[in-house]
Amino acid sequence: MRLTPYIIGLIVIGLIAALLSPGTLVEIEYALHYGIPSMYNIEWNGTSMLASILTSNGFKVVEAYTVVDPIILAEVHNPERIIYVYIAPQYPLTSRDVNIVETLMNKYALSLLVCDEANTSNILLSKYGLWVSGRIIYTSYGSPYPLAYFKIGNYSGLFVLNYASSIGYAGHVRVIGETLDGDIVGVMLRKGDDIVAVISDSSLFINLMLSKSTSYMNYSKLVEELFKYLTGGSSPRKTLVIIDLTHYSGPSPRKIAEITGKGYAILHPLVIVQLLSTYTLYVEEVMVRELVENYPIILTYIFITLLSLLVIYNILRP
Repeated sequence: MRLTPYIIGLIVIGLIAALLSPGTLVEIEYALHYGIPSMYNIEWNGTSMLASILTSNGFKVVEAYTVVDPIILAEVHNPERIIYVYIAPQYPLTSRDVNIVETLMNKYALSLLVCDEANTSNILLSKYGLWVSGRIIYTSYGSPYPLAYFKIGNYSGLFVLNYASSIGYAGHVRVIGETLDGDIVGVMLRKGDDIVAVISDSSLFINLMLSKSTSYMNYSKLVEELFKYLTGGSSPRKTLVIIDLTHYSGPSPRKIAEITGKGYAILHPLVIVQLLSTYTLYVEEVMVRELVENYPIILTYIFITLLSLLVIYNILRP
């Protein structure tokens, strides 16, 4: 690929901006990502640690915010397998969700993972002879934190749960999680090439519990082994993990006002140009496709990035 006028223009703008603009550091306020178990939410109830674990193991992790997102994401990435994940939905699933899952199953090898201690997912689970009771499990001594034994593939371990409920089933399933008192908290079944799994403690997948991993009670390892099994033999790099976020409400304006944070941003034309060039590389995927052919764009990107770092250094230095 030859240097296009667009790329040459970026270079010229970058040089002019670097020479003429002093740049400035500004303080900004932003609303913290609150209340939704998103991979962008780093608070206790977020799934940012889950996303980090999965990406470090080679998975591509994305989020579905609208009803059309799952189908679009699947078509864009065209994976060998999809792992579709519901984590403690605030609003009950509907027939729309059933249709989405069935559509994905018809087009792709699909693993469905429902992580929920409530009964909000039962309209979908009933299609596979499964249901969640929605009643919190208490131990024989009255604790809502039962011990449960999980066995997934060749991996097994004992874990403390954080508010779980029992799973019911009709037909043949594989039990992968059971409390010491005999309550079923994890099941899995196969439907052709597809896999359906239910874990009735959503806390196992949020930062609250993953941050408590130790060598003898490793929640992160449990997540790794579960998603490894859900690939159904596909490579993680050919597996798309879609986390459903269509069943949550955003925080109210008042809540946003209470939880705003502060950060800093550098205002400089060259920094903006660098962001544009980064987006260009992302869209065209030239970093991983036809690298030799696109080396002028790569070199231009490196050049603009180095200039941007120099500008940032000059602004931030004492």
